[in-house]
Amino acid sequence: MVHPYCTKGFAESLPHIGIAEEISAWGTHVLDRPILHTNDRDCCGVYPLIQFGRNIDFTAGLQHLNDRGYISGTFVLTEDQLKEIPKDLLHHVKPFKPHYVARSGINAYTRYHRRYVSKANRQVETGILDLKTHLDDWIKLYDYTANRHHFSSMHRFPRIHHETLATLEGITSIGAWVNDELVSAHIWAHDDRSAHSHLVASTEKGYETNAAYAVNDFSLKHFRSLDMINFGGSAGFDGKMDGLARFKSGFCNDIIQSYVIGIILNQPQYAQLSQQPSTFFPAYRDPFLTQEVHHEHSR
Repeated sequence: MVHPYCTKGFAESLPHIGIAEEISAWGTHVLDRPILHTNDRDCCGVYPLIQFGRNIDFTAGLQHLNDRGYISGTFVLTEDQLKEIPKDLLHHVKPFKPHYVARSGINAYTRYHRRYVSKANRQVETGILDLKTHLDDWIKLYDYTANRHHFSSMHRFPRIHHETLATLEGITSIGAWVNDELVSAHIWAHDDRSAHSHLVASTEKGYETNAAYAVNDFSLKHFRSLDMINFGGSAGFDGKMDGLARFKSGFCNDIIQSYVIGIILNQPQYAQLSQQPSTFFPAYRDPFLTQEVHHEHSR
């Protein structure tokens, strides 16, 4: 089964980030982006992190990116993926966020979470959410959450993204209802080995009933046959144990590190564009220098 993050349809549903570009040697797609105030382009992985196909040729994929004329490539991936990449090909490796994961379907709830799961399950009904049928309900739910938490433009997805999620194999949505009103939902992206949290949202009623606890409980039971269920990381960019991280970690029994990796494909042009010192990659996209919002900082 091909992971949905590898597909052309998923990449094309992110036009606010870039244009889909197939990398057949990696069994996936990346996003082509213009570089501000130049005729140059670079690329990045899809949101929230890149997934590769199986039996990839990483060097051949880099050659494809080089042949396309990209200045650099920036990708978010997990420590398990990083182990498969030759380190001498990377110019930038930076820890990003710890991801909270549940392995092998083991129920590892904290005492606090068990109490709130039980309480939530008495107040809401949970089950599979048919995203095609309830697309507008989901978008309304997500827009409410985006406004409540002041999501950046990166996380305010165009309608085509939600429409695509409703049609892709490997996308499963879990919902919670109060008197037939959708109050919370969690969209998962998965293949036959692992599931990754993609988007979550709740209404005010969902927060009042702690519906997300019930949704995650249902999700863990639904995906219990998979090797790993990845709830993602914290809300900020620094990976600190904030409220969201505490919520996610309470369902999990392990932590894996995510990383931002960078590859310079055109060294002379990269140096020309990056004349101001920066620890950001790529340096010419440093938001403190350019005031842009960039794809490095994703879930």
